[in-house]
Amino acid sequence: MPRNPSTGVYSKPAGTTPSVGQLIDPVPWNALTTDLGNEITNSLPRDGSAPMVAPIKAADGSAAAPGVGFASNPSTGIYLKAAGVGALIASGVEIANWSASGLAVTGAVSGGVKYATKNANYTAVAADAGTVLRFTAAATLTLTAAATLGAGWLVRVVANGGAVTVDPNASETINGLATLTVADGTTADIVCDGANFFTVLQTQTWASLGATFSKGTAGYFKLPDGHIVQYGLGTNPGNDHTVTMPIAFPTAFRAGLVVAQSGAIPGGNSLPYSCDVASLSGLNIRPRFANNGGSVGVASQNYYWIAVGY
Repeated sequence: MPRNPSTGVYSKPAGTTPSVGQLIDPVPWNALTTDLGNEITNSLPRDGSAPMVAPIKAADGSAAAPGVGFASNPSTGIYLKAAGVGALIASGVEIANWSASGLAVTGAVSGGVKYATKNANYTAVAADAGTVLRFTAAATLTLTAAATLGAGWLVRVVANGGAVTVDPNASETINGLATLTVADGTTADIVCDGANFFTVLQTQTWASLGATFSKGTAGYFKLPDGHIVQYGLGTNPGNDHTVTMPIAFPTAFRAGLVVAQSGAIPGGNSLPYSCDVASLSGLNIRPRFANNGGSVGVASQNYYWIAVGY
């Protein structure tokens, strides 16, 4: 009879234990040799010439003697820690275990990160996943199509010598924008969701949010969601007039505000400056003074203005 499939124990056929001088019956002996041939075939060859055709059932083992170990280091391997819980052992010490709830690492995790320096425009590809790209000069980082890179693809961009413009493929966006600027001295993690891109980590304030800006007496900054805030100082107005803003709002002018600059104000007067929208690039300013209980006239005091749009 062959090996017992439940216990793995082989029992030879009856009538195959002869005594001296006994005539051998060929029937049981032929059955024995057939069984032995089958069992040799079913054995796993040490030289790896044939694979297993069913799952290997290892001993449960223990941390000191894992169920699957190595000839030269039997205390390193895998063992069944509990029902449904496996563990990795290194020289008798557990370094990790896993179960249906996930992986728990009890040892230290070490290793470096991929790093590359760029000093010119560069196109990021799938193989760059997980790489820190340090730009030492102003450049454009072009992103390969999101579908090619795949969901979960990530690179870290370090602008260390000039602003880096991140430009997604074709009509794809980053943070909902056509491009995103990583200002010099800041860092951004660029993540692909399979269709578009977004940033999940920045290290500075406005610049780290992907804002572009222009500083000066009149200036502006652009927020990642597309909103633009502009500001300026007007001098010696003398009459109603229109301020031309540093840039035109692409779509809509939503709000404006004007206030008088602190300074000499005629006694008993107030300065009720007002403004309204002239165009996507202009703000109407109406400077006024009002005497206490008296006349209203055109003011000539300097003023600050601010405008918001997108």
